This record gives sequence, C-alpha cells and structure tokens, in this order.
Amino acid sequence: MSLRVRTELGEVDLLGFGRDLLGDRVGYIFELKQLGQSMRLVELSEVTRLYGLREGLRERLKIERGVFMTTTNYTLPARQAGRIYSLPLKAYDDLVEWLDSFFSKGEEP
Repeated sequence: MSLRVRTELGEVDLLGFGRDLLGDRVGYIFELKQLGQSMRLVELSEVTRLYGLREGLRERLKIERGVFMTTTNYTLPARQAGRIYSLPLKAYDDLVEWLDSFFSKGEEP
C-alpha cells in the first residue's frame, strides 16, 4: 500500500493491491478529502477525476476499483456520477462505521 502516489495521469491519495478469488492481482485507488470546518460538499468534477484515474490506470496497473472518501458529503450530481461510474462514495459516517467494525473485531484497518 502506498500513500500519495504520482502517476502519469495525476496524483493518487492511496494505492493498494490485493488478490481476487482466482489469485489475480487487483488494484484499488482511493481519493481522500478532509474538508474540515468548510463543510464543503464533494463536487462532480472531483468524482469524475477519480473515474478518469481509475480508467486510465486500469490496464497498466490493473486498477479495478476506485473509492472516494470524505469527511463531509457529496453534491447530488457527484452522487449520481458515483452510481454511473460504479465508484463507492463514502462519507464521514461510513468511514466511522468501517473503522469501528475493524476495532470491534480486534483487527487493524
């Protein structure tokens, strides 16, 4: 797993790799936005950028999944694009729930 990776298409916040059920390498990219006190919503252009990165890196790095995580939430057009592009869009409550599920099992995230 790597943080803040520069690619020929732009910077990725988090890049990780795993194996699917058949043992093939699968890549994941994450866009992370901590918008803090501004409470600004993630906009369509930001979700579209992640989609472009995922598709642009799909063949060379075997990137199959992209996930957007924010401490705030998403505009309606951004949420619609997330559905169209098959990009999970996670907000603060989703992140807290996800981390809580690891810690309640005694696992590390």
